[in-house]
Amino acid sequence: MIYKMYKMSYSEIPDLDERVLKFNEIYAKHDVTVVGQWFNADNKKEAYLITGYKDKDHYDRFVAATKNDETYQTLSKELGKDRESVELVNLIAYNS
Repeated sequence: MIYKMYKMSYSEIPDLDERVLKFNEIYAKHDVTVVGQWFNADNKKEAYLITGYKDKDHYDRFVAATKNDETYQTLSKELGKDRESVELVNLIAYNS
C-alpha cells in the first residue's frame, strides 16, 4: 500500500464540502482509499488529504483515468482558482 499526502494552501478559507463529496465519489469509483481530510487547526487556509493506493500501478491507473474524467478535471480547476500551492508527500509504511 502506498499513500499520498497533499498539503494545500488557499488564499481564503475554502468551502470544500460539496467538492470533497464529489472527489470522494471519484476516489471510491477507482477503489482509492481516502484515509482522511483535515484543516490545519491553527490555519484554516491549509487543508490536508491522504489517499491510499494498492501499489504504484494502482496510482498510475488512477492518474491516467482522471485525466479523461470531466468531473475530476472541472473540480480540480475550481479548486485551483483559490489554491496558492500544493505539496505532495509520498508515504509508505515502516514495514514496507
